[in-house]
Amino acid sequence: MPRQLTNPSHSYRPRRPSARREELRAIACRVFAEKGYAAGTMGDVARAAGINPSSLYHHFPTKDDILVETFEVFWNQMLRDYRHAAENESPLVAMTELVQVAFDYLDRRRPEITVMYNDWPSFARMDKYRFVVEHNVEAEAIWVGVLRRGVADRAFRE
Repeated sequence: MPRQLTNPSHSYRPRRPSARREELRAIACRVFAEKGYAAGTMGDVARAAGINPSSLYHHFPTKDDILVETFEVFWNQMLRDYRHAAENESPLVAMTELVQVAFDYLDRRRPEITVMYNDWPSFARMDKYRFVVEHNVEAEAIWVGVLRRGVADRAFRE
């Protein structure tokens, strides 16, 4: 059964999740982080992966497809980790875990974050990336919710 992605305005659906797709997404993100999304090409990604460009097109028809899937996976995982951290009854522990999750993502997922923020002005105008804005709003709400809970419980000062 094909994996359902969260972005309904994105029409491409991968055939099946695989370690190779994850590897190609990671390589593509490193290329886009280094060169910029607009300047990085499918040929650059294929060279970095050590494959023929036609092999890359077998996995992803366009570089937009790579990036949309990359951002969907990234945000789904990060929001899952944020929600889990925020569930802790202690606001102080929840906030500590949120900070740890955020720094872990900054460390392990730097290429995705680099592309997301460096190239955001061009993505922000495209409907297919609207989910990034929506997920960012949810992430902010999780952080603010923990802060408010901490103030209400007097674990944090206003």
